[in-house]
Amino acid sequence: MKNINPVVYLLKIINDDKTLYKIGFTNGSVYNRIKNLQTGCPYKIEIVDTFNSPYSKVLELILHNMLSHKKTHGEWFDLDIFDEFNFKKTCEKLENIQKTLDKYKKDIF
Repeated sequence: MKNINPVVYLLKIINDDKTLYKIGFTNGSVYNRIKNLQTGCPYKIEIVDTFNSPYSKVLELILHNMLSHKKTHGEWFDLDIFDEFNFKKTCEKLENIQKTLDKYKKDIF
């Protein structure tokens, strides 16, 4: 089942001594995405939060760049509770910035 809007998501795994987070996006179901990821992961993957947005792919790229100093491997990050708690609020702010940029592009061009 497809979403009306793509989704940027924050997932987490908790292993013996560390919590790692995955930031990604999908045009489909986050649950199906977890199912695909779970196959190769020995730890249970949990949804922390999601954010529906037509800008999901852009938001994912921006979040990856913003948090690159916390990247551990691939799309997995060593985030803190502040990052987890503020995920949706951060996505909302980034989406508003992108909307503003799009508006100015239309006005200029």
